[in-house]
Parts: sequence; structure tokens; C-alpha cells
Amino acid sequence: VGITGVRQKIGAVFQRCVEILDRRPELPNLVLRAWVEHEDEDVEPLPVPKSVIDFLTSLVNDASSQSELSSRHRTELMNVMRTMMWGISIITLTGADQVASTVEGLKRIIDGSLFIAT
Repeated sequence: VGITGVRQKIGAVFQRCVEILDRRPELPNLVLRAWVEHEDEDVEPLPVPKSVIDFLTSLVNDASSQSELSSRHRTELMNVMRTMMWGISIITLTGADQVASTVEGLKRIIDGSLFIAT
């Protein structure tokens, strides 16, 4: 069964993060260290990697073409995804056991099942 729909794709990306961070818990430390050490008043900010932009563009294009996302919300989805991915990386620094519950919570936010309907 293939993955269809933007919510399933996002869930699959989150799940892959859990798998990668479980195998390589040192990755967030390396990324954050490179980011922090790059910060300097005379240096341009690090650009978003092309592979990240390509992936996010593909995600929003698919969501738009399947009428799951309004074209006016493309940038919001791209930025929210980047924010959630950074959050998953950061929570790893507090303990690997936090990643799975964080990902589960993010999936529930995306599918609308985290909060009780009022």
C-alpha cells in the first residue's frame, strides 16, 4: 500500500526521523554544533539545503494538486515542516525516549486528533 495524501507523507517523514535518530542519536549534536559555530556577525546565515527545499516543494506541490492544500498556504506548510523537523532534532538532545512521543504528538496535531473537540 502506497503512501497517499499529505498527512500520510508527513507521518512517514516523522517516522523516518524516529528511525534515523534511534540509530544515530549524535546527528542533532553535529547539526546544531555546525549551526552555532557558523553564527558570526560577519557571516551570512546558513542557507536551507537544496534537498530540503526540493522535498518541501514536492510535498506542497503534491498536496496542492490533490486539493489538500490551498496554494496560498504553501509557504506556511514549508515553514511549519521545517519548524517541526528542527523541534524533533532538538527534543532528541533531552533524551531519545522523547522523540517517539513527540512524533506521535505531531502526527496527532496534523490529523486533528490531539485535542478534545469542544
